[in-house]
Amino acid sequence: AEGDAERFGQLVDENFDLRRSICNVASGQERMVRVAREAGATAKFAGSGGAIIGTLPEAGAEAYQLQFRTRADRHLQTALDENDDDGIIAVARRWFHTEAGHRAAILTAARFLESGQPLAAEAWLERIAASPMTNLPDNLLPTFKLMQAATSIAIDPTKKTKARQHLEDVDTPTRLGGEPIPEQNLLRDQLLMKRLERAVSGPGSNTNLAAENWEMSRGTPDRN
Repeated sequence: AEGDAERFGQLVDENFDLRRSICNVASGQERMVRVAREAGATAKFAGSGGAIIGTLPEAGAEAYQLQFRTRADRHLQTALDENDDDGIIAVARRWFHTEAGHRAAILTAARFLESGQPLAAEAWLERIAASPMTNLPDNLLPTFKLMQAATSIAIDPTKKTKARQHLEDVDTPTRLGGEPIPEQNLLRDQLLMKRLERAVSGPGSNTNLAAENWEMSRGTPDRN
């Protein structure tokens, strides 16, 4: 039935078990699945081997957080202190399903957006939005939606419906480029669209979407 996560997990496991019964599976690849199952997850190959996909029940998700949260926080703080973009991306990739991993992913998306790579930025933002373990703080959600809107505009300025949908979800106070955003209304969203269009229009624009201007731990208090 739709939404039956438990049954879906069983099917994932059964798929791999069937494959293993009729095909030779390399020991290293089989070990990936075994380790995932030992951690409480379901797992199967994503394709021809070398990568796996699966599901993680609530208890497993909690265990994951307990095991990796502190390490992810420490590595992200080090990367921020050293202004190490590669280190930030590494945290986003290695510990994505932690709060630090999500923060790192948003910073990574911001870097891609400001460097003229909106498709890469969108991929990171969509991964956060789609993750069942995403738990962004309330004060970060408006910024996240603004970034999604800006990315949509940067990809195709002529198609604004998706961007407007993201702006409709910005219903709590936040800032854009250090300036406060007023309460939600039609005029506000129209003004936001124009500001975001200017922000992603290129180096000659009056504003920019530097990663430090988003509501993250780096940056001074007068920034977003």
